[in-house]
Amino acid sequence: MEKQEVKIEYNNNKVFFFKHSFKTALEHANDFIERNKGKFEMKLFILNERNFWRKWKLTKVYKK
Repeated sequence: MEKQEVKIEYNNNKVFFFKHSFKTALEHANDFIERNKGKFEMKLFILNERNFWRKWKLTKVYKK
């Protein structure tokens, strides 16, 4: 199984995405965001693969 590369947090839930079926993890996350846009606030995080700073880097917040 591929490693989790993108995370979305919403309503105290976390959804993780990885690349498969010729799509990147970010493409899968963007599909999830488009399907749920306007329903609740979502925070998009990208995995930081370096050995310092935070493991997940916040990249964008989608408001309700």
